Amino acid sequence: PDLLSNLLEESGWSHAKRILPSLGIYAALLAIHVWLPCKIINLVGIDKYIPLFRPKFWYLLYGQLQRPFELLTFHLTVLSILEKYKNKIGELQHVFLLKLSTSFGLVESMLPKEVSQFALIGECPFEGDGEGGVDEFWDRLIELDKRKGPTDQFVESQMHFVKPTQKLRIEEQVVKPDSFIVLRVGVDGTDRKLMPTRIGSYRFRKRIRSKSDLAIELWREVVDAPIPRPPVGWDYLGDGGAVEQGRWAWGMKEKKSNIEHKVAQRTFFFPPVLSNGVFTNQWKTRNILKHGIPVIMKLATVIGLSWIAVSCCASAAIFTPLFLGRFVYYLLEIPDHYTHDPFLFVLGGAIMGPLVVFCVHISCGKEDKSLHAETQEHEEMPESKKKLSLPPLRKMFVLTQTLLLWILVCPLIAGTLYHFFFLTPASSVSLHSAITKLWSYWPVGFLLVNFWATACYYGMFQKEFWSWIRSLLIEGVAGAGGEDNDNMGQGREQELNNNRGDADNDERLEGSEHKRDMFQTWQGKNGVVGTFVEAMSDVLIGQEWDKVDRATFLDSFLYPVTRQLIVMLFAPMCACIGITSIFTSSEYGRIYLYRCSTSLAITIQLAVAFKSPLRTWYRAAHKAARDHRYLIGEILLNYQRRS
Repeated sequence: PDLLSNLLEESGWSHAKRILPSLGIYAALLAIHVWLPCKIINLVGIDKYIPLFRPKFWYLLYGQLQRPFELLTFHLTVLSILEKYKNKIGELQHVFLLKLSTSFGLVESMLPKEVSQFALIGECPFEGDGEGGVDEFWDRLIELDKRKGPTDQFVESQMHFVKPTQKLRIEEQVVKPDSFIVLRVGVDGTDRKLMPTRIGSYRFRKRIRSKSDLAIELWREVVDAPIPRPPVGWDYLGDGGAVEQGRWAWGMKEKKSNIEHKVAQRTFFFPPVLSNGVFTNQWKTRNILKHGIPVIMKLATVIGLSWIAVSCCASAAIFTPLFLGRFVYYLLEIPDHYTHDPFLFVLGGAIMGPLVVFCVHISCGKEDKSLHAETQEHEEMPESKKKLSLPPLRKMFVLTQTLLLWILVCPLIAGTLYHFFFLTPASSVSLHSAITKLWSYWPVGFLLVNFWATACYYGMFQKEFWSWIRSLLIEGVAGAGGEDNDNMGQGREQELNNNRGDADNDERLEGSEHKRDMFQTWQGKNGVVGTFVEAMSDVLIGQEWDKVDRATFLDSFLYPVTRQLIVMLFAPMCACIGITSIFTSSEYGRIYLYRCSTSLAITIQLAVAFKSPLRTWYRAAHKAARDHRYLIGEILLNYQRRS
């Protein structure tokens, strides 16, 4: 329900009754899943190997100002992520608890199941004669229902009052929710007796045969699979909203949803024992030794395994990004003085998040493909398709060349370039030492190349990506999830179409190469990098050797990347060697010269790569200046310094 409307309509005491249990639950969860694991880690002595217990900070700004800003940003980010993926988290928890409770035979007691239909058991007389008859049966049943007693066991023990049906009848809806049967009218309504139509797993429906012949039909629930968590439509806002669709009611006065009305009766963990016509609690009998203690052990095992699973997942979500962030700092050889764990946590999360999402998407895609193939071919698939197969020789050569360039050559060049630019210039390193240290440059190069590919795959160099990030951080907190970025390239393509429509005719004729360059984008899942990644995943995971294409792998992707890296590495190096051989310079001068040469080479490559957008921008600026001259009447003159 809407929080603001509740605050205005309901009293403060009602909200206090809701907040206090929530605070108690949150405090208990923090104690169980935060305080207790940290205490255990501290007692075992492994806290010295976990970076989170020894945080490092480096404040770029004033510390008293930076810390609240970081806390606020972290809090809003976590809230938005949880708001966006709360359904997925609920599904994972439900799957885990379902498998666990199924293994221990506790599904009927732990998880709510859905009632799909009702089966007719028989009929019972509406009224009886004398003491100990059907009237007493109805009275005891109503009393047990008021005390939340074992109504199902009581009905099963009194089946001699029920006349079995001769024909099986199944219906989906028997009675209306929260309805009653009038057993006794009484005098002036003082002795009126009502019986609920739903008691336990049974439904009761009054049947009139004639004016003097009344009966009550007994229907039993036909239980289906457990209700998924979260229920379908629990956060749906249309057609009556979540109140009508799937949200659980709060308290006794709030209206129950359609899903909650279909929840089947759960069985007791410790069902009462019937002895001499009286139900006795199981813990008061000897039956507790035979049936109660095994159930207690099962429940303790389920609670312990659930606590371990939640603690491990929470620890992995907290510790893994920090480990990854510090490992990246180690590879980049950044001084320890500049280590700031909050930033490293964000950096590690940015690395871990796309990897997890990509692995999940790949596994789900392969699972869907396998299910589709199984549906289409049934069991006619030959045995050779299921085993590991090798590609043709021509495709094997292309695949080997692709893997060598992507895994070995490009990371070595990128790592060497990073090391020469930021750490030790090439002019200060001898050829022998550079060759001996070459393999130490590979990890940082592999990290940089794959980070660049990931950024291109998710379109991080497009404004649509940052618009999606803004919606995730801002609108996600309010409950509106961020827009999926699978189709981020579509907005860019539409923008290009609009720009082309506004271009002049001469620009269209002249810009055939410009169009091709603009459409041959490297950004997004439909770009060059995205096409390469999707094809490689199909090849390496699904053994789809027909996806091995020289144009996709080499000509349009790896050859240009390798060529650009070679130019960035060797052009500044040759320039520095040539200049230092003519002009002698100090160590600092050689460092400054190499970095300036590398920056100039990168700038020239960017200018060549973006020559079409730069040409378009220059023409637009020239057109604006020309319009300003003829429409406004101002003459633009070149600036000349007065003597």
